[in-house]
Amino acid sequence: GGCAECHPGQYCIGNGIEQACPADTLSTPAATVISDCKCPPGKFGKGGYDCNPCTPGSFCPGGGVKSECQEHATSSASSFSLVACICTPGYKPEGDACLLCAPGFYCPGGKEG
Repeated sequence: GGCAECHPGQYCIGNGIEQACPADTLSTPAATVISDCKCPPGKFGKGGYDCNPCTPGSFCPGGGVKSECQEHATSSASSFSLVACICTPGYKPEGDACLLCAPGFYCPGGKEG
């Protein structure tokens, strides 16, 4: 006897019955309801059927969280890490910030100063 853990990509409703999580979601062995099926990196939402692609200008590290890029930076859709955020034209990277380009200099944006 004993209890078995739920398989990845499934949630267990009891009595050894497993249900498949919606496509593009992740689950832990302790998942018991559809909302335990979490959004993967690059998507955000409450989980279950509520996972949306991360929007440009933000990054989604997983677990349903969406974080905005730093000021004067943007990213492509479905980004999952802060490193995907790049400075917009007219700004140059300085550490994790994007600073206004100095007068007389050209700053195309991106990751390079």
